[in-house]
Amino acid sequence: MRKSCIVTDIVNFSNLVQDFTSGEPAYNVEIAIAGYEVALRAYRRDKYPLKWAGVQNYLGKAYLKRILGDKAVNVEVSIECYRVALEIHEREHFPKEWAETLRNVAAAYQHRIYANKEDNLKGASEYFGLASQICFDGN
Repeated sequence: MRKSCIVTDIVNFSNLVQDFTSGEPAYNVEIAIAGYEVALRAYRRDKYPLKWAGVQNYLGKAYLKRILGDKAVNVEVSIECYRVALEIHEREHFPKEWAETLRNVAAAYQHRIYANKEDNLKGASEYFGLASQICFDGN
């Protein structure tokens, strides 16, 4: 139980630090990425699939915001994080998480550098369209 609490704290800290307004933004995102990677070692996919998928989603957001490194590679890593999260966040079982992750994929496709820009924007539109099929009650 204690291990899970510590890992939850690491994830929560990572969420906060990547949006921290003080300090160096590039380093804040790097700290967040390191925290998420630590969390993924504890929240293994086979034992904690929902937590693992949630952390993958956070990691995808961090890579999309990443300043250091190759921007094109960062976007591709972001998309891959979302792709593996969608393997757990299936529409049938987790419609809200599925739609949120698809919106994140769509945002990543809007920033995608690889492939044809028009195709990337079309892909983003399609992902947004799929995600919009899920209605939320405002929560």
